Amino acid sequence: VCMSKLDNEIQYLKGVGSFRAKLLNKLGIYCIGDLLEYFPRGYINRKSSHKISELEIGKHCALVGEISAIDKRVQGRGKSQLNVYVSDGEDYLVCTWFRNFKYLENLISEGKNLWVSGIVKEFSGELQLIHPEIEILDETSETEDFWHNRTVLPIYSLTDKITMKQMRTMVYNAFAKYHDAIEETLPNYILEKYNFDPRKIALQKIHFSVNPEEVPQYKFRFAFEELFYTQLMLARVKKKHYQEKSGFQFLLKRTYTTQLEKSLPFQMTKAQKRVIKEIVQDMNSHRQMNRLLQGDVGSGKTIVTLFALLLAIENGFQAALMTPTELLAEQHYLGIKEFLSNQPGLNIALLKGGIYKGKKKMKEQIKSGEIDLVIGTHALIQKDIEF
Repeated sequence: VCMSKLDNEIQYLKGVGSFRAKLLNKLGIYCIGDLLEYFPRGYINRKSSHKISELEIGKHCALVGEISAIDKRVQGRGKSQLNVYVSDGEDYLVCTWFRNFKYLENLISEGKNLWVSGIVKEFSGELQLIHPEIEILDETSETEDFWHNRTVLPIYSLTDKITMKQMRTMVYNAFAKYHDAIEETLPNYILEKYNFDPRKIALQKIHFSVNPEEVPQYKFRFAFEELFYTQLMLARVKKKHYQEKSGFQFLLKRTYTTQLEKSLPFQMTKAQKRVIKEIVQDMNSHRQMNRLLQGDVGSGKTIVTLFALLLAIENGFQAALMTPTELLAEQHYLGIKEFLSNQPGLNIALLKGGIYKGKKKMKEQIKSGEIDLVIGTHALIQKDIEF
C-alpha cells in the first residue's frame, strides 16, 4: 500500500513530540492530515473589532484593546476575584474572573494588547465581561513570526495543556513541510461544476485567510466532499449486497404468517399489505434485504415487522427484534406475545441488559435454537450472545 506523507504520525512534526501527540489525540488528531483538516472554530481580526462605546448589554462582542489596569481582590475563605481593565483608546470595560484564573496572572500585564470575547453585562455602571475568552496578542517567538504580523488569527478548539499559540505553530509547521503532499480528491468535472478551488488552496485558505468572510465557501467544499464519499461508500455497499453477495432465500410457507393474518382483530390497511408484499418479495429473492420502514405512531409498523420475523422463523431460522430502549423492548415483547397467543409452538424471549435471574439459561436457549424470536436492546449484539 502506498502511504501518503500526510499519514505520518503527528508526534514527528516539529514542535509536537510524544507528550503533545497524546494531547492532540484527544482532539482526533493522529497524523499530519488530521491536523491540516482540523479547522478553526473562529477568527480574530486585530484591526476590525467592536468599539466599547457601541457595545449593547446582553449582546456578544469581540474586541481588541490594551490592558490599562489589573486588580486582584482576595475575598476570604479562599475566594478571590480578578478584574482586568481593557481600553480601546476611548472607553474601557472590565473583564472579571471569579475562579480558575491563576494561569492568566503569568500572561497579563499592563500595556499588553489582547483580544477578548464574551457577553456584555453591566455592574455598578461599568461594562463587564465575565469569564470571557481571552488571548494575548503581543507574544511572539522565532517559530511564530508568521503569526505575529498577521491581521487575522485563527481560533482553534483546544484541550488541556495545549495553548492557542502552540496550536497555531503546529498548524504552520505542518503546512510549511507538507503542503506539497496535499493531493486533490475530487474529480475535475465536480470541481468545475461547483466552482470549487483545489484542495490545497481550500485548506490553506481555511487556516490562513485574511478575509474570514470567504471561509464558508471553502468549508462548503469539504462538507460536500464528506457527503460525496459517504454516498459513494453506501452505493458500493448496496452494489455488494444486491449484486455480488447472495442472502438467504426464504419461501413463503404460509404457516406462522397465514395464522397471524387470520387471527388479527383488525383488517390490515392497503399500505400495510403493500409493504408486507414488498418485504416478502425481497426475502423470497437471493438479494440481501436493506429497507427503511417509515410510518407514524400507530400506523402498524410492528405488524409489518412481525410478518417478516415469522417468515424467517417458518423457514427454520431464528429472528431478533432490536429496540433502542428496554421500555420499548418490553412493550414489543408483550404486544407480540399477545398477537401470537394462538401459536403456542413459538418460543419468544425478552433479553435485557444487566444481570438477572434466568438470563444465563436464556442465553443457552438462544444458542441451542430453542428460542425462535428474541426481543431486546443492544444486549442482542453482545459477544456472549450466540444465535
